[in-house]
Amino acid sequence: MRILHTSDWHIGALLYGRKRHDQHMALMEWLLKELQEKQVDVLLICGDIFDSTTPGNRSQQIYYHFLNHLSQLGIQVVITGGNHDSPSFLNAPSALLKSMKIHVIGGMTENLEEQLILMEDRQGTPQGYILAVPFLRERDVRRSLWGESWEEKEKQLALGIKTHYQDLFELAQEKNLQRSKQGQRPLPILATGHLFVRGGSPGEGVRDLYVGNLGQLNQDIFPEGLLYTALGHLHLPQALNSQGTMNYCGSPLPMGFGEAEQQKQMILVEWKENRFSTEVIEVPGFQELIRLKGDFEVISQAIMELKSRGSQAWLELHYNGETAQPNLATDLQDLVDQSSLQICRIINESLKKQQIIQADFQEDLEDLNTQEIFQRCLEEHEIPEDQWQEYKESYQEIILHMEQQDSREND
Repeated sequence: MRILHTSDWHIGALLYGRKRHDQHMALMEWLLKELQEKQVDVLLICGDIFDSTTPGNRSQQIYYHFLNHLSQLGIQVVITGGNHDSPSFLNAPSALLKSMKIHVIGGMTENLEEQLILMEDRQGTPQGYILAVPFLRERDVRRSLWGESWEEKEKQLALGIKTHYQDLFELAQEKNLQRSKQGQRPLPILATGHLFVRGGSPGEGVRDLYVGNLGQLNQDIFPEGLLYTALGHLHLPQALNSQGTMNYCGSPLPMGFGEAEQQKQMILVEWKENRFSTEVIEVPGFQELIRLKGDFEVISQAIMELKSRGSQAWLELHYNGETAQPNLATDLQDLVDQSSLQICRIINESLKKQQIIQADFQEDLEDLNTQEIFQRCLEEHEIPEDQWQEYKESYQEIILHMEQQDSREND
């Protein structure tokens, strides 16, 4: 049995205002070939398929175009929603997709059995159960009580998530008990998750899922006895245990220039009888991202070298020279003229407050996430650092409440 584990595609995501649809199309064309060559039986997509709860028409077209081609391969597909996804949007065509062996679990279901999926190989032989758990919103697993402390909120949230996994696991065990009574072998049990497990390291573009302590959850929320736990949300690929049975596969595309040097990957999970193994499948780069740092001479020389080899890279430029450059943005833009290079962002680190200048020479609030904006407010108003955490937690609770309201309105 072969399963390919991927997550965090973020279809529709922009990089400093630049659309990335071509990169997502190239990714999916590559993936379709890999699924065939590796003879994959089940594809797991563990959350954040889209970058927004209201994806644009082009993003939807890319998604359904891919699913159409997947259905022609005859493999089973399990898609679970992430914190960026709208549960109702993902679920809308689920009945139709199920007839094509594509199972979509956009959000927590009322009927627990809908999240327990029997996995089959290409010949239709049952090979395992998957606890298809999407991103669990706080309202899914607990009720807020007036006057709760942060510690109590986090404790109850973790308990609610752990209970949900345990209930699903026990349901799978009941299925296995029925199989044993019928003289059939019990099947291994796997799980998906879209959450921040303690010990994981986030990459760029990861929003806090929950308030307080970044919403990190201990590994003991997962039942003992799982063959493999396929995780999404953190963009940096990483294993959470030495056995390689609990992994973040990471995002297949770099979500920012800080991820440009990462080797992106997906994870091939395979088992046969008592043999279990995982294999890293490296994802090629579909758009070169380069971060250059230095004074004007260093950056200029690096750009000349890129131009000489015909590079089409997107650039993030960090100027740290001691000499004042009053026309820095214009001078740097002149360097890439008459080439295929594109400047996405210029950061003048020599300025007192590290003024950020975009390729159009003006900062756009869309380039900053809510935490970065609030951090700047704290600094600007000279709030003492020992008070930052309390302010941040209160602010994050407000943001979470607003996002949950948006989610309910969209669903």
